Amino acid sequence: MKTTKLSTKFILLFTAVLTGIFAVMLVVVQVSANTVVRDEIATNIFSFHDDVDKSVVSVIDEVAYAYARMVKEANSDKLNNLASDNGYGVRLSALQSLMSLSQASDTFNDVGWHDEGGYLSANGYSCPSEDVFATAEKNKNSIVVGDYKGGCHSFVIYMDNELTRTKGSFVFFMPETTIAACLSGVSAEEGYSYIISRNGYVFSHKDKDIVGKYLYYENMYSLDGPREFSTKEFNGKKRIVAVSEMTTAAERYGVDYHLVSVLDYNYYYGTFDLLTVLLAAITGAVFVAGVVFAIVRAKKLSKPITELYQNVETTIRTGEKEYLKFGENDELYKLEEKYDEMVTHIFDLMEKSRDDAEMQRKLELDSLQMQINPHFLYNTLDALSWMARLKGDTEI
Repeated sequence: MKTTKLSTKFILLFTAVLTGIFAVMLVVVQVSANTVVRDEIATNIFSFHDDVDKSVVSVIDEVAYAYARMVKEANSDKLNNLASDNGYGVRLSALQSLMSLSQASDTFNDVGWHDEGGYLSANGYSCPSEDVFATAEKNKNSIVVGDYKGGCHSFVIYMDNELTRTKGSFVFFMPETTIAACLSGVSAEEGYSYIISRNGYVFSHKDKDIVGKYLYYENMYSLDGPREFSTKEFNGKKRIVAVSEMTTAAERYGVDYHLVSVLDYNYYYGTFDLLTVLLAAITGAVFVAGVVFAIVRAKKLSKPITELYQNVETTIRTGEKEYLKFGENDELYKLEEKYDEMVTHIFDLMEKSRDDAEMQRKLELDSLQMQINPHFLYNTLDALSWMARLKGDTEI
């Protein structure tokens, strides 16, 4: 039966324990660090989303400010001139004058007007769809987000106040780049962000070709919850996808927009992955050092036992007494000490046994001698007696 050395058993046991400890430690550190890093990244991204939400609302607020400046009491004549029966020239002149008074030239590319007499614009921008005006009329004096045309978003407000009997809708054409500027907090190397409605309508995006269109996003992320943070594969590359509802814009203007950030995974996790590799390397080095230490220590611990075994084997084979050299004052030292005492006692017993056997042999010989001498004498005398009788020598 093949036996396993004690040192080998010790090394295997120590290696198994060390492997378990380091594996658990590495997993715990990895999971903990990954959770901390993930939470930190998510916190920063969603904080950025909150800032964008507020920034977009502040940009749309410019529409409300411009509208408020246009419908002042001092502008009642111009507002009345917007009536459809005042002629195209009068109406257009009034609209252009109101646009200049609104001080909105830096924010809006154009301002339009729509009423029963039709549509006109100060700079010739095309009319939004009719359903936008119908929605605006239902939500009097409130901002309604309209179509995207010619690189601009249209914002419609149906005017209904006491300053004028003229009823109609102002249309403010804001460049999409003004909205996109709110998303500039994400650098190109990090990734990009865009605004999309629940039904897939793209409100703002770095790719201007898809702004105002419907983007298929199903199976990529969800727009059902307030927030989502996950890792996805996009075009063969690992990406971080963060989605959050634009709650401020929803509360202020009733829009159902979500902000989506598609970020480069390596940009955020690259350093962490490097640290993970470094941690694994350090753990591996410590593990190897531990195994080497276990081998050296196992050999040192098993050496006295090996020597004891060899000494016993030599004693059995040669019958000569062998003594061990005492090492450190530990359990093995005590074992070696007791072994030497046992060997001495055994050899003393063997010596005593030999002496006793020799004495017994001598006593047996002496006893035998004592038995032999009378018997021999009797036999001799008996033989003489019979010889004398046979010869008739009565004197003998």
